[in-house]
Amino acid sequence: MSIKRFPAYLRDMQEEVEGYAKGYGLDFFPILYEVLDYKTMNEVAAYGGFPTRYPHWRFGMDYEQLSKSYEWGLSKIYEMVINTNPAYAYLLGATRSPTRRS
Repeated sequence: MSIKRFPAYLRDMQEEVEGYAKGYGLDFFPILYEVLDYKTMNEVAAYGGFPTRYPHWRFGMDYEQLSKSYEWGLSKIYEMVINTNPAYAYLLGATRSPTRRS
């Protein structure tokens, strides 16, 4: 599983946006960000956003479908937010797409 540290420039943007939200009187849960590569993002998505769920064959089928859709250029998950307390935000890291063979 490849999880990268949250980059400083994104942390600065997070603080700025949270400042605006608090200025407008919005109340929100703390947000934990994780930057993932596309394979890990597909793993988390296959588990419905909860990476520590019980093992089941259905999650493997979902992972295969997500991976093939990504590799064929049909879909890509850029972000996934789980609205719990605290909220989890999974962000796709800047990775190169797998090359397509002709």
